Amino acid sequence: MNSNKEIISDLGDGLVLRRATKEDTDALAKFNGTVHGIKEYDTSLDIMVREMMSGTHPHIAPKDFTIVEEVETGKIVSSLNLIGQTWAYDGIEFGVGRPELVATLEEYRRKGLVRKQMDLVHQWSKESGHLVQAITGIPWYYSKFDYEMTVNLGGGQHIDVLDIPKIKKKEEEIISIRKATNDDIPFLKELYRKSNQRGLLNCKRSTKMWKHEIRGRFQEGMGTTIIKIIENLSGQPIGLIFHEGLLWGERLAINNYELMEGISWLEITPGVLRHLKVTAEDYLVLDNEKSKKKSEEEKKDFTAKELRYLYLYFGEEHPFYTVFPNLLIKKSKPYTWYMRVEDLPAFLNLIKPVLEK
Repeated sequence: MNSNKEIISDLGDGLVLRRATKEDTDALAKFNGTVHGIKEYDTSLDIMVREMMSGTHPHIAPKDFTIVEEVETGKIVSSLNLIGQTWAYDGIEFGVGRPELVATLEEYRRKGLVRKQMDLVHQWSKESGHLVQAITGIPWYYSKFDYEMTVNLGGGQHIDVLDIPKIKKKEEEIISIRKATNDDIPFLKELYRKSNQRGLLNCKRSTKMWKHEIRGRFQEGMGTTIIKIIENLSGQPIGLIFHEGLLWGERLAINNYELMEGISWLEITPGVLRHLKVTAEDYLVLDNEKSKKKSEEEKKDFTAKELRYLYLYFGEEHPFYTVFPNLLIKKSKPYTWYMRVEDLPAFLNLIKPVLEK
């Protein structure tokens, strides 16, 4: 039982709005895994919530979750959270508050519970000095809370795993790929900065965040990114890869791929693709083992999953697309960020040097 509840307001009808505490971890994880699960319980989201509630995440803590609770039963009926980040517009930094994991039990929807919580986290965001709020979500819904769909989100290209170039007989790979360590952070920072130069808008990563991404993530949680270093045969780092820690259906998503200045994309990329294919195949084996076990427990028919694609989740522009256009078989258009800027004059004044340039 949670004995440290910070009640923010009595909403009437037997409901209260309050901050979460670490004691709510199990209940919040199960709530989100259930409500956000499309066909079945979403275990990866359950794990992600536990990571956010662990107290070790650089950008969110238990106090950043809101809970609407049924007083009589203690049941969570609605919740969301606020993630604090720093973004930059052509190098000019500003705070961003990201409301996420917006969820309400079906029987409690259309009662204004999300609006109560959004008003609250907007106030928290303002108090934290954020000039902007940003959220990912379904079309139309967040326009009710003064958000507009503006900036491109994601998008990319697909490669059929059958088209990945095979290494020729008597040839050996000219690279090796390993998981990053904290010692790689200076190299990662510089190459990440380089990749961000392709667009005006990007998210900043602190040293603390790099350390969390490398060693602090809860494995198999939604959004877990595996950060890897590409090395030449002399053991010198020449590039980076970020890929998801699990498959998205029939595909493995690669979030970032960057090489140092002067390193040939044409020479290095085939080995990178082969590594990613092997990685995806390993994930596929694990997925099928879990699905089969679950199927046997529930006495359901088991259908093995397949691996079909590598999804290059690089947005609309990337050197890969130019160097290997013949491998690209399917394009995914970008979605859109919902953005909210309450004090537009203040934001425009901040980025004035970019606009004038």
